[in-house]
Amino acid sequence: MWMDVRPGPICFAAGQLAPRPSRAFARILATLDFLPNGPIFRLFPSEDWGAGLRRLVLQQLALAEEQLRLRSNGCDQAVHMARKACKRTRAVLRLLRLTIGESGYMSENQAVRDAARRLSDLRDARVMVDTAGQMRRLATAGEGRIWEGLERALNERLVEEHARAESDGSLEAAIGLLAAVAARAASWRSAADPGTSVAAGLFQTYRRGRRLHRKLLAAEAADELFHSWRKESKCLLHFWIVLRAFQTGGLLAVHGASRQLCTSLGEVNDLSGLRVAIEQGAGDLGGEEKAAALRRLDRRQAELKDQTRHLGHQVYWRDPGELVAAFGLESPRP
Repeated sequence: MWMDVRPGPICFAAGQLAPRPSRAFARILATLDFLPNGPIFRLFPSEDWGAGLRRLVLQQLALAEEQLRLRSNGCDQAVHMARKACKRTRAVLRLLRLTIGESGYMSENQAVRDAARRLSDLRDARVMVDTAGQMRRLATAGEGRIWEGLERALNERLVEEHARAESDGSLEAAIGLLAAVAARAASWRSAADPGTSVAAGLFQTYRRGRRLHRKLLAAEAADELFHSWRKESKCLLHFWIVLRAFQTGGLLAVHGASRQLCTSLGEVNDLSGLRVAIEQGAGDLGGEEKAAALRRLDRRQAELKDQTRHLGHQVYWRDPGELVAAFGLESPRP
């Protein structure tokens, strides 16, 4: 059976509820309570943490499966929502890593990652169309034609990817992988105190993101490092959301900066993908057109990278142990 461990609300004495937040703070929390087309994604102060985290895993798996089965908002939106649910699931699994054991974590994390990868080609094709459209809107009048042609070519590729995904069983395979994780979750056994597991997940994820930020302060940092930083920062953002009932005003400010950071890092990543598509001949651009497109893309990406470095200072200024302590948890031993 799942171990019934109730460490009590973080930052407050066991059994006590958090003090009533200010009206402004309450409004901010209220806007974060619900995900689009999905359930509340957070722990409640009175909830057993182990059971609560498993609840979040099962809810996100169910959301992903529902999106892929029904596709009521169209295939692109369904795949987007399913991939986001997979990312949330993997973030919660990090918080459960010690609780369900290393082998359990590794197998479940890999299954959810594999399911998301079955959807990645279709999602990447959609993102390339949207990113080209965004660059078209930012372009000068003389450059607009270049981006319009590229957007049309990428949209044709998206149509082909739709047909492939519907015919090769990618969506059904993803559903099967996610359903298997949900079935196994019912038999998870608790191997450690959930509070200790949450502290370890927070500490390690924040420390990795902090180290990557320091590396990325170099002007010529590789795009691969930004991609890795985005993954760690996105996971941290999910932690903020899951634990937002236990946040003070200071942590809420970091939460806001973290959200902005993930948005900017996402655009950096999308532009890197678009650059590869252009270099591989997407849109059949001439030499001068390709050079002009890449110059515009590089300028935009450089602006965003500078923005992420600045936001990184607002998110990753604490020592990892101090961050864990701010949630009222004991920092893991080195």
